[in-house]
Amino acid sequence: MPITAEYDANAGAIYVRLTDGTVARTIEAMGFVIDVDERERPIGLEITGPRNAAQIGGVVERFGLLDRLGEIRQAIASELAPPTAYTARPIQMIVNTVQAQGSSMASGSISLGVSPRELQPA
Repeated sequence: MPITAEYDANAGAIYVRLTDGTVARTIEAMGFVIDVDERERPIGLEITGPRNAAQIGGVVERFGLLDRLGEIRQAIASELAPPTAYTARPIQMIVNTVQAQGSSMASGSISLGVSPRELQPA
């Protein structure tokens, strides 16, 4: 199973699912909340706050997951990444144009000055 991550904005935490399995218990270690199976193998971990995220190497080492650290970091980065160029670029272009043509908005006319081709994914 590929490692996945999911951000919970309400909790301000990110949950990293390491593998499928049934959670037997949840433990706290090194500032992390870790779900483990009946054989104490980690199934997932919850990261709360940037301080804990910076210390992920220690908990990964403790649970014998150093060989998967790159995957774990990649999953976290993917989940927390800003919008893709496809969504962010057109939105930023519109924001920039609105700011530049602020006085034109009062008259109800605004020119984005962008061709449909420029709105395609980068």
